Amino acid sequence: MTDAADDAELQQALREFNDHLCAARAEMHANMAAFEVARADYLASPNPTFHRYVSAKMDYDYRIVSFTIDDVALAGYDSEELSEIVTDVLRRSAQHMRDALKEQTDTLCESNERRLAEFREGLGALLGKRPSEPPASRVPEPRVFEETSSDGQIRLGLRFAGDFAFCRIAPSALDAHKAPRLAERIVRLHAAAHVRAVRDMEAFLSGRPPTGKANGTDQ
Repeated sequence: MTDAADDAELQQALREFNDHLCAARAEMHANMAAFEVARADYLASPNPTFHRYVSAKMDYDYRIVSFTIDDVALAGYDSEELSEIVTDVLRRSAQHMRDALKEQTDTLCESNERRLAEFREGLGALLGKRPSEPPASRVPEPRVFEETSSDGQIRLGLRFAGDFAFCRIAPSALDAHKAPRLAERIVRLHAAAHVRAVRDMEAFLSGRPPTGKANGTDQ
């Protein structure tokens, strides 16, 4: 196959791949819209079990994953469970950041011959010609970070070359200067509450009762 034909086939594969990304993104936004509508109905309902949980907000724009909670859920969770939950949340956020980085880079490939050549090996997997995994250096590893702003807000999460996923804690939740270990615990509680609220919403949408636990027992 000539270089010109090879490039044309790679470009076609890129177009098909980006079409798939666009379709997935549209589906994601539709699902999130449905989630927000159902969540509003859920919050307006007299269901008493909801009082055990906090509101969770998820914003996705293929660059940032963020979530916030009130500081009313800072008790009743097992520390070992929290460690597993926050690790899982950050891992999922990390994968989202990887997907975001790949989408942005692949978009550049369409209009940049140098990028097209750079990613020929990885994209060749779509054509069944070359190894399916690009070199690890093509996707930077996340860097865990913790920051405290001037108003006391704490951010803990993962950073990817300018993109990041983080937990955001309100200043009212703690005094970061006096209780650094509490800060870590609150971040974990924060992530746990996010996961529990989302699970409860999924249960609500499927017609099942919430299955979350506090203090290790069903309430």
